[in-house]
Amino acid sequence: MSEYELSLMRQRGIAARDSKAKRGEFRFMLPPGFCWSEADKVEIDPDEHVADTIRLVFAKFRELGSARQVFLWLRSADIKMPVVRRNVEVCKLVRKPPAYHSVMQILHNPLYGGAYAFGRTAQRTRIVEGRARKASGFRKSRDEWHVLLRDNHPGYISWQEYEENQKLLLENAHMKKNCARKSARGGRALLTGLMRCGRCGRMMRVFYGMAKGNAHRYQCRGDDAHVGAGLCIGIGGLRIDRAVALQILEAVSDRAVEAAIFASEQAERSRKDIVAAVERELEAAR
Repeated sequence: MSEYELSLMRQRGIAARDSKAKRGEFRFMLPPGFCWSEADKVEIDPDEHVADTIRLVFAKFRELGSARQVFLWLRSADIKMPVVRRNVEVCKLVRKPPAYHSVMQILHNPLYGGAYAFGRTAQRTRIVEGRARKASGFRKSRDEWHVLLRDNHPGYISWQEYEENQKLLLENAHMKKNCARKSARGGRALLTGLMRCGRCGRMMRVFYGMAKGNAHRYQCRGDDAHVGAGLCIGIGGLRIDRAVALQILEAVSDRAVEAAIFASEQAERSRKDIVAAVERELEAAR
């Protein structure tokens, strides 16, 4: 009976928590840039230094189109990021040098898009040497989240911008979802990570010659996971790269002056962002 009562109390507690979360009033540890109001509402942190840093991350991601490039830019500009210090009696924000996972957490968190989200991670149990071992922190798909309330509070970006950011992050992840569109990658080949096979639709790989100066080659391995399936399509890369490069130059030749002006304005904006961030840090230090 005692075990049954404990289980019943636990179920009632979880039901009460979920009911409060569905109203957007259940409190949990908020990411940097947000705080709880006295009315149990999520609001933007009144600290302008913190808020401006978060806005700068989103602005740079829209400009550069890559979370890693945002991280490298923050490192090069020596801009410190606000980080929530956990396991303390009072929630405390500290400023640390930027880390890649901190940038990714900001870009992936729906709270910055003005949505209240609860239950985004799950707990799994597995048997190890006859005993149950629980592990938490496994991300769930959006359809499996317990609560998602859009337009619940003022965000740093709109929900549409959040959706566009998630799509861009997915396209930048080359090791996930082979059928999704991908961004270009490094290397001498012009179309690395962009070319697909016209026969089977798979991404074509790039193979470089062993000797220095040898031409590269685009190759579709086909269904090489099955023994004896064989290769699909292969073609030399120099003629393809040269033809694509000519088409690109022809397409942008009429807008060369506009591109130069845009690049100059972009460099000036980047310089102003660094100056503004340094001024905020100096103001906070004073």
